[in-house]
Order: sequence, then structure tokens, then C-alpha cells
Amino acid sequence: MQKVIAIDFDGTIVENDWPNVGPVIPGALEVIELLHLHGHKLILNTCRVDGTLKIAEDFLKAQDMHHCFLCVNVNDPELILHYGVDCRKISADIYIDDRAIGIPTKDGLVDWFSILRLMKQQHIIP
Repeated sequence: MQKVIAIDFDGTIVENDWPNVGPVIPGALEVIELLHLHGHKLILNTCRVDGTLKIAEDFLKAQDMHHCFLCVNVNDPELILHYGVDCRKISADIYIDDRAIGIPTKDGLVDWFSILRLMKQQHIIP
């Protein structure tokens, strides 16, 4: 079943080095690509705006990852149409964010390999 998945940028896809872009967290790009390939709607959900958002978007383009994200900091267009409004909170089935309670970490970084195992256990990806 298709899920809407909101994914943070700083501290989640890359190590936190705001306003710069830190190194990619191991497994992040591979798991994001896998989620995209399995038809999930991914939303980049970041506090970055304006110039710092462009830096993050340019980084994702350079990594050939921008195509994985349906939208950035806005809701799924189908939900906006359904409800007639784009509310401030990103509506998602799953949130992957370094500040979320219970997010798996390893050595202080988001553990994307554990996220992958959880996604498989929940049959979100085969």
C-alpha cells in the first residue's frame, strides 16, 4: 500500500552542518531510492527556506535524488485537492526525522539500515 513519507534533510539525510550540507548519512540515499521505486510518495520536510533550501535541493539534484521527492515543504497535491487546503503541517503516514522519538540511531546518526529493516517488517517495502 502506497504511503506518504515525510523525510527531514539536516541530521536525517545528511549530517547536520546547517546552513551547509554535511556528509550523507550511510544508507540514506539508497533507502530513499528504494522507497521511491516501490511507489511511495516522498516529501522533503525541512525547516530550510529560500537560499538554504536551494542549497539542499541543489545537493539532491547533484546526487540525482531530486526525482525521488514528490514535493518540498508542501503536502501531497492529492491531499491538498481533497481537503481544499495546504495546511502548515505536512500530512504523512510516516515521518523520518532525526528529532523524532524512537528513530533508530547508530553512533549518533539516523540508522537507515534499521529503518530499512523496519520498513520490511511492516511490509512497506518487500
